[in-house]
Amino acid sequence: MRKTFWIIAGLMAVLATQACQRVEVALTTDERAVNDDQKIRDYLAAKGVVNYARSNAGTYVVIDSAQPAAPLIRNGQFVFLRYRGYFPGTEATAFDSNTVATQPLFSFIVGQSGLVINGWQDAIKYFRPGERGRMFIPSGLAYGATGNARIPANQILVFDIKILRVQ
Repeated sequence: MRKTFWIIAGLMAVLATQACQRVEVALTTDERAVNDDQKIRDYLAAKGVVNYARSNAGTYVVIDSAQPAAPLIRNGQFVFLRYRGYFPGTEATAFDSNTVATQPLFSFIVGQSGLVINGWQDAIKYFRPGERGRMFIPSGLAYGATGNARIPANQILVFDIKILRVQ
């Protein structure tokens, strides 16, 4: 009798845990975008950041070292940069980076699909050559509900970047 009770209790705990996890994934795309947008705004406010831009797609950009004389990056240009990616609130732990001088620069063609996540394509156009800043990318413009080996599902991403060269 006790054994049956513990088996049933264990099964109920597993089902309850799975049900809670499904609630998070079950948000519609629009609900997820609103949720991510609020989380990014809350994060920026908690850090005291007031000077930022928000794209129509929902990425946020903070420019730390402006180069106003240089033209904005545009589609078709080849961008070379250094970056460091982390989750909001975990600045000390990067999930990816190429900030070491011996590593090759990261590069991609702006506007060419499939090379980087959509949030990069969206946010990079707010930068100019020589600028340093941060991109806050909502989960829908990153790895979405599926995530990947290093990125959990529905995860907002932050990237510190420095634009070194644009061709």
